[in-house]
Amino acid sequence: MGAHLVHYDPPRPYARGSRVGDLVFLAGETGTDGHTGHLVEGGIAEQSEQAFRNLRESMDTFSLGWDDLVRMDVFLTDSAHIEPFMKVLRTHMPGGSPPGALVCVTELAHAGMLVEIECIGAIPDGNGGRTT
Repeated sequence: MGAHLVHYDPPRPYARGSRVGDLVFLAGETGTDGHTGHLVEGGIAEQSEQAFRNLRESMDTFSLGWDDLVRMDVFLTDSAHIEPFMKVLRTHMPGGSPPGALVCVTELAHAGMLVEIECIGAIPDGNGGRTT
């Protein structure tokens, strides 16, 4: 069984996500505006909000809802960003996030990036798509 890849538009060097069976592996999303290619202005709250918008767009390509996520890994560049990030997360996932990791790292791929979120989703049985 091969992976079905979905690419970004405009293209990037890596896929937006891949589906293998009923599992969907989504690329890490950051506070970068997908249309301009630039980081959004502001701090951790603004970048977190943009990362969730980018994640939502990726989820939409596979007809996934927030409840379809089975793992979420978050990378932050400063432990002081944990609480502001969690505040934004709760606006998107008031019932809580799926299991995963929250890791503080020295830096992300590009200067100024403060957050990256990557997820694994599961296509719901029988409907091939969104639950929320």
